[in-house]
Amino acid sequence: MPVYNRHDPGFKSYLPEYAKDQDPRSLAHLDLVCAWLCYKASPWRAEPRPFRGVAHGLFVFTCLSAYFESIADLVGAAGRAHVLKRIQEIREEIETIRLEDLTEGLTPTGTTLARRWSSVVL
Repeated sequence: MPVYNRHDPGFKSYLPEYAKDQDPRSLAHLDLVCAWLCYKASPWRAEPRPFRGVAHGLFVFTCLSAYFESIADLVGAAGRAHVLKRIQEIREEIETIRLEDLTEGLTPTGTTLARRWSSVVL
């Protein structure tokens, strides 16, 4: 399986459509969270996580799912089976996030992004 370098100009072709024109570092300045001290259940950790952590996980796993979808036809049969299984696992994990609860701790910008991210996978 090929390894993709994020500095390679072709790397952006593996990102979700809405992220292709963004330098990932440009999102770092956005204030996405308004409830810093509140915690929420996370599908990726046993203990409750801060809203920022759950939103970050949602973003990362959305990107991973999109990447896996982009390579599903480029890997052999065993690789394809693994990739499709992983996409389904990510979908099931993201389905456990109650967006209504998560968005209570996010700014309007954070809410918009969280809804976009989840819609890409679900």
